[in-house]
Amino acid sequence: MNKRYGKTIGLISLGVFALFFSWPVVTQAVQKVDALNEYRNAKTQEEKLEKVKALGADMIDRRITSLEQLKKILNQAVKLEPTLKDSLITRINDAENGLNALKAEIQAGTDFETVREKVRSIITSYRVYAVFMPQIRGLAVIDRLRTYQETLDSLKVALQAKVNEAEAASRSVDEIQGKIDRATTALANGASFLATAERDFSNMKIDDVAAAHDLFKNGKGDLQNARDSFHQAKTLLREATNALRELK
Repeated sequence: MNKRYGKTIGLISLGVFALFFSWPVVTQAVQKVDALNEYRNAKTQEEKLEKVKALGADMIDRRITSLEQLKKILNQAVKLEPTLKDSLITRINDAENGLNALKAEIQAGTDFETVREKVRSIITSYRVYAVFMPQIRGLAVIDRLRTYQETLDSLKVALQAKVNEAEAASRSVDEIQGKIDRATTALANGASFLATAERDFSNMKIDDVAAAHDLFKNGKGDLQNARDSFHQAKTLLREATNALRELK
């Protein structure tokens, strides 16, 4: 494995986890508080009604922007099942349509208490930040890690071919072959962890936030295990490459 190649796959691994574990920070960054503060500072019922409508419009606009970003993430994914991607995009489109309809209802409302309840439903009925965002960002990490896995698989195949050539030339390759075999096992373990993580993230639903949180936690752990397995495979393949080079 050359230094440039090793650096590249290392950056892939670090990059996907930076994307995944930063999602709560990104969420908090987009939570603008101007409309909320204006609503809280309103004095009269008329002013409260006006400000709660503005708050609702702001909340919906930000969520639709976030949902559009999540659709882009899904469209860029190439290692996820097409049926899963289509299902998630359909759910996102349904959520956007529901939010737009709700926005119209809020703007047409005349009763403060009724409008306030509709604004609350933006959070409780759609769960954009509690479910959709961690779910799809988790799936995006799976997509990237599968690309990383394919890179390591290709390296292993190329290395195995060279080991076979060395063995045919009566060179002692038992130790090198052992490292490749262990790397193969680590790659298989990583793939298994990714499959489990994909199942967990796919089963996250907006109507059961507690269960979605547990699934997210499990999926996050599986992603860490997959990353560790791929790191182990990369280390073993590097060691095997260096050992093979010393035979010459």
